[in-house]
Amino acid sequence: MTTTPPADTATDTNSQLGADELRYLLVAELADACRPMTITELVASIERRGAMIVPPNSASPAHKIVSDSLRWEKAKGRVRSVSRGVYTTGSMPRSTKSWIRGKARRIYGHRRESNSL
Repeated sequence: MTTTPPADTATDTNSQLGADELRYLLVAELADACRPMTITELVASIERRGAMIVPPNSASPAHKIVSDSLRWEKAKGRVRSVSRGVYTTGSMPRSTKSWIRGKARRIYGHRRESNSL
């Protein structure tokens, strides 16, 4: 059975990250860290950079949303589970890793520019 990720819903800085955006940021954070990271560390790192993982009225906590996104990336092989709640990068072509890092920079940059208006 093939599972599809949730639809990408974010288009502006005041909305939560879309599913694709969140996955790019998670993989980029893990690749940049060069070490295993807990879900709590990933949430803190992304939120510290100004991205909102959970919308204000959501019943789902950030760690659950991040866990679901990491599960999708794990199935793709881009993320590996080291132990419960601890992840590191998996295998991916260098060009894919570079593309994801560039996409993450654009997501963070877009949000930073929009917040300063």
